[in-house]
Amino acid sequence: MYSLNCRRATWLLTLTCFVVSSSVFAAGFKGKVTAEDGTPLVGAMVTFRFGEPFQERTVFTSEEGYYRVSGLPTLTEHLIRIRRIGWQDNVVRHKTNAAESVHNFSMVRHTDPAKVAAQLPANHWNQLVLEQLTDEYEREQFVRQCTYCHQQGNSATRLQREPEEWRKVLALMARMGGGLDAELRERLPHIFNTAYDPATAIPRLTEGFDQPGFAPPPQAEVRRAVIDEYQLGGRSSMQHDMVVHPSGHIYSVDMTNDILFRLDPSVPGGARESYKIPSEELPLGGMAGSGALPPNSNMRVGPHSLQVDGDGAVWITLATGNLLAKFDPKDQSFTFEDLPAGIYPHTLRIDDKGRIWYTIAISNHVGMY
Repeated sequence: MYSLNCRRATWLLTLTCFVVSSSVFAAGFKGKVTAEDGTPLVGAMVTFRFGEPFQERTVFTSEEGYYRVSGLPTLTEHLIRIRRIGWQDNVVRHKTNAAESVHNFSMVRHTDPAKVAAQLPANHWNQLVLEQLTDEYEREQFVRQCTYCHQQGNSATRLQREPEEWRKVLALMARMGGGLDAELRERLPHIFNTAYDPATAIPRLTEGFDQPGFAPPPQAEVRRAVIDEYQLGGRSSMQHDMVVHPSGHIYSVDMTNDILFRLDPSVPGGARESYKIPSEELPLGGMAGSGALPPNSNMRVGPHSLQVDGDGAVWITLATGNLLAKFDPKDQSFTFEDLPAGIYPHTLRIDDKGRIWYTIAISNHVGMY
């Protein structure tokens, strides 16, 4: 068990924050999205990507096919992507300095059912696997152990593989805590390959895809939403949990790089700050070792879950460091607390008495500080 040779050790950080004037974010777009025959396309997602690191803003088309978006930067090239299940993606680049530029889009229907199937959410594909599991205990095992960390049925999993390749995947899952009983583990390669066989999966998933009722649009209240997404970290980052601070800042942890991020969404473009969690005295992989690490990982303490206490401090479970950490937003300092027992602190919550309760996953404990 590692503890950075400290109890209540405090580390201070300094950083620079860049703020962009809101007057730079005065552009917008509006227009109409239609099918080739001019019919309005309802519920299409219209996404604008801009900046470095990038931000994306997504709006939906109305019942009449119209969209409108504002608060985008001027004199900046926007990557615009229009998506709707059953239609080919439409991607263009456009620069504007106007308060509201008009841009209309025409969408072309997919004729290849395989391409339509690839657009469907992962739960459609996952259902094909669940149908193979007729035993309720096996279904419960699969859902609990194989979907609590990962999205089964995404483009990386809905593949047919050699049984040995599937066994390698299941072994990697087991090293990260996803254990199955021996019988189900032996049968799963065949189950996956049967469920994901394109000859049967694609017709099942895309039956009637050229008919109006296939993949209906989101409900009207959903189509009024505006979705903002912000890039954090780099190619090797894995943003795990996040929390909204009473100040309005959003904190998240990059588990594979031992970084705490802070985002201010009130600043146009999003003001991003990062704080490296001190971990130099621990080996790569921390107490878990480096054997289960994904490629390019620099994880030593493995920040996992985070919550804000009544004083505004951010508490974090450091899973592979086997520690609790407290981050003080006022002076950007970290304080560490050893665990009295247990391995791999996982998820924490703070009760109304200020006590911090946390699960300890590998040793099957619940702890309280």
